[in-house]
Amino acid sequence: MKTFHFGLLGGLLSIAGIGTVYQYHELQREKEVIHVNHQLKRLENQLSRIQQKQEEEIIHPTKDYQVYYQTHPQHQQIFKDGLPSHANVAVTEAYVCSHNLERKIPNWVIHEVYADERSKQRVADRAFSDFNNRSVTVPTHLRPSTYDYVGSGYSRGHMCPAGDCIKKSQQAMDDTFLLSSNIVPQEYKNNANYWYKMEMLCRDHLPSKFDKVRIINGPVFPVTTKDNKQHVRYQVIGKNNVAVPPYLFKVILCENENTHLTGDRQVHLAAFAVPNEPIDMDVPLTQFQIPLETLEKQCGLSIIPNVPKANQFDLCQTDPSNCAMLSGNDWELYDAKRKMGWANSIQDLERTINRLKSHDIPLSDDLQRKYDEKRRHLELAENMNTTLQKK
Repeated sequence: MKTFHFGLLGGLLSIAGIGTVYQYHELQREKEVIHVNHQLKRLENQLSRIQQKQEEEIIHPTKDYQVYYQTHPQHQQIFKDGLPSHANVAVTEAYVCSHNLERKIPNWVIHEVYADERSKQRVADRAFSDFNNRSVTVPTHLRPSTYDYVGSGYSRGHMCPAGDCIKKSQQAMDDTFLLSSNIVPQEYKNNANYWYKMEMLCRDHLPSKFDKVRIINGPVFPVTTKDNKQHVRYQVIGKNNVAVPPYLFKVILCENENTHLTGDRQVHLAAFAVPNEPIDMDVPLTQFQIPLETLEKQCGLSIIPNVPKANQFDLCQTDPSNCAMLSGNDWELYDAKRKMGWANSIQDLERTINRLKSHDIPLSDDLQRKYDEKRRHLELAENMNTTLQKK
């Protein structure tokens, strides 16, 4: 009997042990399922947050800029068409830009010129503006200084030209002198000559053919190959290490309001990459034209992401005169007119006139009047200085 009782008890204990082991493994499996479900839920939440962030920052970038529709309505269409990038964006009265805090220059600057501005009077004067580093959205310790340019061999090159704001407002004019937002180190002869001719094309010529001209300017830092290795190399100037771009880009977009309003929008555009060095004034602009996608890949930008390709047309192919800059005698006369305005002495004035004479270019009636007026002004100033010195 005892043996039987012990055997029965052992059997019962054995069965109970098997049941306990079974329950243990079942609990372990439930735990694993719960853990996997928890992990899946966590991953789903992460994916949801990533998708939400992408929608906010990429798919619908204008969500972040709705406030500017009220504060800067003149730039509303720029935001609707999409910005080239969304890092360190700043908005001024004159333009929209993106700051490069490492290189101490803008990544890009967008502004517009309108046909109806041609008939308006000047309301701003660059004489009241000065180069400064007061870009409020740039931390103080990351701002360049005017002293960075002193003795560097480079001029302070405007991306949005000061001349494009003389009929907007003095505040817009002042905005163009912000170093972080609108200035890059530019070779002086390039800045004062070939690049200036490109600006004249956008300011004077194209607004006579289109209602609106949008210009996007910025630096290009191309990849170079040396010893079978690829590099991005560039010079820096000043104690703040301001980057000197080897190339500058200019994207020009032109359109007429009637095509926009009727829904059949036609944006005529062309992209150019110009070396930051002296360029012969007779070189055609089209020699520097490059495909928009090539520029975008080089600079990591998406120029007008919200404008369908079907609405984009080649500005230079549509009408070759669109990309024809002043040349020959026309340029010499235009250049003489602006240099007369700069002249600070009779010697400077006569040097400008003698250049025209050396090219056998006669003065127009308008230019002759400007010359006579400027000479009288300079003679009066020199006579006053002489009188003061005698006293």
